[in-house]
Amino acid sequence: MVAILISGDPGFGDPPGLMSRLVSRLHLNAVRDPQLFILSIVIPGCALAFRSLYRNAVEMRTQGIRVVGRVIDFSGGVSHLADGRLVSGSFPMIAYDDRSGSTHTVRRSAAWPLTRLHVGDAVEVIYLARRPEKGVVNCWDELYFAPLFFGVMMLGFIGIFIGVLRGLFG
Repeated sequence: MVAILISGDPGFGDPPGLMSRLVSRLHLNAVRDPQLFILSIVIPGCALAFRSLYRNAVEMRTQGIRVVGRVIDFSGGVSHLADGRLVSGSFPMIAYDDRSGSTHTVRRSAAWPLTRLHVGDAVEVIYLARRPEKGVVNCWDELYFAPLFFGVMMLGFIGIFIGVLRGLFG
């Protein structure tokens, strides 16, 4: 239907003309309706991601087991800065022991230019008892950055959705 609206050719991909009759009968708009369709998928997707990530962060904070880990090494990789630039950096690798005595290693999501950690530094790690290998450094950006991002994106897309409904974008 979007292809018919954009192409302007009523017979485009619709030899019997069913879709073109539907488009003309419902007075569909070539700009507005695809925007509404895409936003109707993106907004619930952001809401689901926000809800899931936020619940995981809250569960980690309330039921997580806190242990002290040590920075053992740095692994190379690429980091995204706030202004959109890509910077290659070294990500701290942190080893910690769970309650059973097994050693696990996790990677801190902030690279060396953005973190002040050095080899040998002590870092608090938090993990769930049922998944000790999925520990994270106990700080706000490890736990809450992703849910905050999806929450802000959801609010922005809701604003765009309201603007489309009011006719501000097409």
